[in-house]
Amino acid sequence: MAEGSSSGSDWHARLAALRDEIDASSLVRLTRFQINDPVSSDAIERARKRWHGPLPDMMEEFYRANDGFVLEWEALDVTGLFPQGPHAGSINLLPLAEVFGEWKDVVWFDDWDGGDRFRGVLPLDRFAPEAAATLYQRGEEAGVDRVYSHYLGEDLDASTYSFAQYVELLLESRGYYYWVRALPEATHDGHSAQAFRHDMPQLFPDFRSDLFDFDV
Repeated sequence: MAEGSSSGSDWHARLAALRDEIDASSLVRLTRFQINDPVSSDAIERARKRWHGPLPDMMEEFYRANDGFVLEWEALDVTGLFPQGPHAGSINLLPLAEVFGEWKDVVWFDDWDGGDRFRGVLPLDRFAPEAAATLYQRGEEAGVDRVYSHYLGEDLDASTYSFAQYVELLLESRGYYYWVRALPEATHDGHSAQAFRHDMPQLFPDFRSDLFDFDV
């Protein structure tokens, strides 16, 4: 996928191109794809109020084109790929109303000591039931345009990437399972990160490994 920001209807073309690339591949199989209708202006306004200010750069443009999307794929032949997988990809960029909705009893809890420490976590790309890329809202302060990696209810790791930068890397990653663990500042450079680094150039010949600083 090419670098560069998009706005408005351009997003439909980029997401459709991603779908078509995977659908036409002889190396992976597309198992699910869905683009949601554009978000309503009322939902944008509610999100702004929850965020206490303008949404992160490019976020409104993205959601005004499509209110989230889902992409899932799996490798057709794991021969030569990283041992024990995951050999698959998952993107679940949530609808805006869900991102800025209520996450009590999912990412934070009020029925045990310290359970509310993730109260400000707002899941964005819930690529797995137990994990997500998120935004983070500190109380009544305006939110900071930074994406975090969150294992639901357990840990929260800040990245150096804005929403716009995250989406660009997300598309380049094709949503390889737990690809966020391979980012330079990730604190869990384990099996998933190694699998991502090993498998992606084999599964997607035009994959831009330089964008992920593989020497780290």
